[in-house]
Amino acid sequence: MQCPQGSPLLASGKWSERLLFVLAGQSNMAGRAPLLKSEEYSCHAGGVEGGVTNLLSSTMPGQDSSDAVLSFGQRSGVWSPAEHPLHADKPEKAGIGPGLSFAHYVRKARPQAQILLVPCAWGGSELARWRPDSGDLYRECVQRTHAALSDVRASTTDSGNVIQLSGILWHQGESDSGSIETSS
Repeated sequence: MQCPQGSPLLASGKWSERLLFVLAGQSNMAGRAPLLKSEEYSCHAGGVEGGVTNLLSSTMPGQDSSDAVLSFGQRSGVWSPAEHPLHADKPEKAGIGPGLSFAHYVRKARPQAQILLVPCAWGGSELARWRPDSGDLYRECVQRTHAALSDVRASTTDSGNVIQLSGILWHQGESDSGSIETSS
C-alpha cells in the first residue's frame, strides 16, 4: 500500500502524544446506522456534551482543532479529519459506527493526545478472513496499520512525540452465526 508521506495534519508539534487505534471487525464496527442530516440528530456522541457536531465529526466543544482526531482513509491511505462514515468497505451501506464515539471518549480523558484511527472493518466478513495465518483481511489490516504508523513517523519532526499502537477495537457481527462450526 502506498500513501502520501508527510501529511500536514500530522506535522503539528502541539500534541503531547499520538494514540493510534485500529478499528476492525464486521459491519457492527464498520457502521451501518443511517447517516441523517445533522439537524435530525438529538443525541450526544459518546456521552460528550455539545450536541450533534460531536456525532458526525472529529471536533469537540471548546476544541478548535480539526486535527485532534484523524482517520487513515480505508481506500485512499490518506489522513483526514475523522468523520462518519469512517469505513469504506461498502460505500452504499456505510454509516455511523462506534469508532468516532470511542475517539471522543479518549480525547475527553486525554485532551493533549492526537487520536489516530485506522479503519479496517469489513461488513459480512467471515472470521476465517481475519485469521493471522491465512486471512486476507488480517494481512490488509496489518499492512494498513504499518502504512499509517510509517506515515506518522515520516510526518512528525518532534522527536519527543512518540506514536504508539494504543489499541485494537474489534466489533463482530453475525456473519458466522449460521452454523455450529463457524459460530463456535
